[in-house]
Amino acid sequence: MLDHRTPGEIGIHAVRQVQAGESPEAVIGVLGFSSRCIYSWLAMYQVGDWDALRAKRIPGGPKKLNAQEIPLVYRTVTRRNPVRLGFPSVAPGSNIQRISTALSVARLALSAEASGSHRELLRGA
Repeated sequence: MLDHRTPGEIGIHAVRQVQAGESPEAVIGVLGFSSRCIYSWLAMYQVGDWDALRAKRIPGGPKKLNAQEIPLVYRTVTRRNPVRLGFPSVAPGSNIQRISTALSVARLALSAEASGSHRELLRGA
């Protein structure tokens, strides 16, 4: 599959060949595109020079969260129980539950280490 910039480069190459004296039909036949492409590229070049043929930046969709909402969502996802938020409960023994338990233990270990009570945590294990 062609990357985002390749079609623009092909168009520039095709327009240069036409400027050098090749017929548009011969150029596009060799490249394997439809004849509509070469005339579109030629028109774009006439209107906007080489920049009109170059690939443009592809912007993403609009952001769904603003700067104030992102920390709120992060805190909600990382600090709340999914069941209390209305999500279905996780079956005991499932991979999700094991991951959740491992994360809880890791958080407990980090908070104990930060408070200096990691020795008590190790004794209790």
